[in-house]
Order: sequence, then C-alpha cells, then structure tokens
Amino acid sequence: MLPSGIHIAIRTASSPEGQTGQHRVAASHESWARDTVAFGPWQDDARSGFLSSKSVPEDVRFPVVIVDECHSSMDEAFALVEKDILPEWGSVIAVSQDCGRGQLRRAWKSPPGNVYGSLRLPNHSSRLDLWGDCMDGLIPLVAGYVFCVALEQMGAQVRLKWPNDFVFRERKVGGMLIEERGDVRVLGVGINLASCPDDSEMRKDTALKAGCLCTSDRSNTPLGVWKSLVNRGENIYTALIDAFSPSEFISLAEDRLAWIGRKVIVHEGGDYSYQARIKGLSPEGRLVLERNGKECVLSSGSILPA
Repeated sequence: MLPSGIHIAIRTASSPEGQTGQHRVAASHESWARDTVAFGPWQDDARSGFLSSKSVPEDVRFPVVIVDECHSSMDEAFALVEKDILPEWGSVIAVSQDCGRGQLRRAWKSPPGNVYGSLRLPNHSSRLDLWGDCMDGLIPLVAGYVFCVALEQMGAQVRLKWPNDFVFRERKVGGMLIEERGDVRVLGVGINLASCPDDSEMRKDTALKAGCLCTSDRSNTPLGVWKSLVNRGENIYTALIDAFSPSEFISLAEDRLAWIGRKVIVHEGGDYSYQARIKGLSPEGRLVLERNGKECVLSSGSILPA
C-alpha cells in the first residue's frame, strides 16, 4: 500500500515541452503551481512510480495521489485499487479530466484549477449493530451529508441538492458520484473553485446554474481543499456511524437539504415535470414530496427551485 502522504504519479510520457512530474502539474494552472511549492520539496522514487512530498502535513493521514491530465480520477483510483496500493480513504486528485462524468454519467467539464477527486470508501460499517445493511442504500446520502458538513467546517455554507449536488448561494458548485466494482466503492467529487460552466452552457429548465465555491480556509487551491475534505470527511463519517442510527441520520441529513419546505420543479425524465413541496427524506433516503395535497416519494429525478 502507498504510505500516508502526498504523491504525484510519474507518467512515462512527457509533455511536448519536455515537462514531467511536478513541473507539468505546476504548469497547468496558477493554483496548482502554488500547491506544488507549498507541499514540496518532492522526492523522486522511480521504483514506486511516484514523486512523494517530503513535507507531510499533519492532516494528511491517508495517501493522496496527484495525476495530471487523465480520463477521470475515478478510473485512476480503481486502477490503483487493482494494484493493491490504494487503501480505504486513500484518494486520487486529477489536474484535469477528458472523460469526467456526473449524474446519469453526463460529461463533466474538467479544466485545471478545480477539484476532481476520487476516494476509496470503506466497504463495511464498524457499527453493524446500529446500521446493519442500511449503509448500502444510504451511502450516497451519507457521503453528501459528510462532505456538506466538511465544507461547512471549512467556511462554505453549502446545502445538499438531492440526491448528489452541492449548492452554494443558489448555484451548483459541485457534485458527487459513487461507483462500485466488485466489493470496492469509489466516491468521485467535483467542486468548482477556479471556473464553472457559463449559464448559456447549462441544460435549459432542467439544470441549476453553476457557480464557484469560496472557503475561508487558508488554501482555496485544489490540493489544499481536497486534503482537508478527505481528512475532515473521514472524521465526520467515523463519528456519524459510531454515534447515530440510520433513522437519526435521516433527521441530520434533512437539516442539510436545499429548499426543504419550499416548492420545487421536479423533472422525472423527458419533458415531464411538475411542482411539489419538499417535506423531507424517507427512511431509505428518497425525497419525500407533497404534491396536490398528497405525499409522494421520489426515487430518482432532478429538482429546481420553483
């Protein structure tokens, strides 16, 4: 397994300018240039295939692997798991992606300067007496809650747009996606820090307008934000499953929902849409709505404020 710390994956091919390693990462964006300096110096270990930071911050308790341009950080994370070198809570952060994906596997625009991270989730609960097999169905909501709380601790008042998006000042600033291969779960997280799609690029009437996230942490750079998210996320997750039952968790998650108690426009696919009021969450983590005076449960779909 990779040791705790920050590592840069060494690519066999260099850029057209002859840049390799941290120089190629630094050249991608000014925020990555700051990160490579802040977490340097870097030690080259050609045998392992990684450059490793010689200065490991106290809040980096798991390996964080930086890759430059790639198809997706999620694919890179699964590849490291297959090599048996990425432990639970180990993660990958990509400088940029050319095949990033979001909800319903839609393409995710991924220029340098934003967070494109994927981490290996634990595949078991230490409190089976409390959670039983509920975690399998609730893990997307658990992940959303955990990272909302982590971002709040970093000074960003975000809300969770059910089922898997982050909302900041009424704009979508990020999203999550969980994929499973065998018994391995990987959580992909994208957060806009430096840039976001223009309003004209968003799907009309079905997509919330995009925005960029600002935190009060010292570093609002991709690596600075990601390492803090992973560390805080693991602490929040561990405390959550040790102290709360699934039903208690549902109440906590409801407090983080965007637009709870308000009317929203619901899109369930195609051109079909309707208005309803968000009431809360079901025990399975689905969205509970009130429509025409009757309660209904939404299993999948998209919501926007009315």
